[in-house]
Amino acid sequence: MEFWTIIESRRQAPLDIESAAAALESALKAMPESDILAFCIEFDRKMDEAYAWPLWGVATLINGGCSDDTFMDFRGGLIASGKEVFDKAIADPESLMDLDGTHLAAMFEEGFVYCGPAAYEAVSGRPPEPRTVGIGSPTGTEWQETRESLQQQFPRAWSVYGWEEAAPDASAPAKKPWWRFW
Repeated sequence: MEFWTIIESRRQAPLDIESAAAALESALKAMPESDILAFCIEFDRKMDEAYAWPLWGVATLINGGCSDDTFMDFRGGLIASGKEVFDKAIADPESLMDLDGTHLAAMFEEGFVYCGPAAYEAVSGRPPEPRTVGIGSPTGTEWQETRESLQQQFPRAWSVYGWEEAAPDASAPAKKPWWRFW
């Protein structure tokens, strides 16, 4: 069982998480129980590898905010994007700016992270052991949800997805992330 071969054979362009998840789950159900479990373990390792502050910061800018659940879905979408995109994003999260906006938006869709466990349960009749993905703190340098922090740490992503604070007398509304509306 080669993890990236399985992912790549189910990868779709443009990225469609729902279809990719259905194709992956179907392929996994045709595998022996031990291979499905090995896939789940490797998937969790990749999820943990992507559990990093810099990647979360870029995801926050792209999405206008990114809760821990949303970041979990995003990391699943990152894996669904294939080895090349994954490896580049781990090395340089701002490499995601090379992808089109439709692909980036699809990466936040829910569902891809559940394929392995669902397939394992369907084949074995029992759920896999509880997952420990994202336990502890993300790796890397933490950022603050401020203009200065995000702009400084992620200049390329900021130039595309950053927000502008309106001057007190400005007539046009300011572009702000969703978490600053209340």
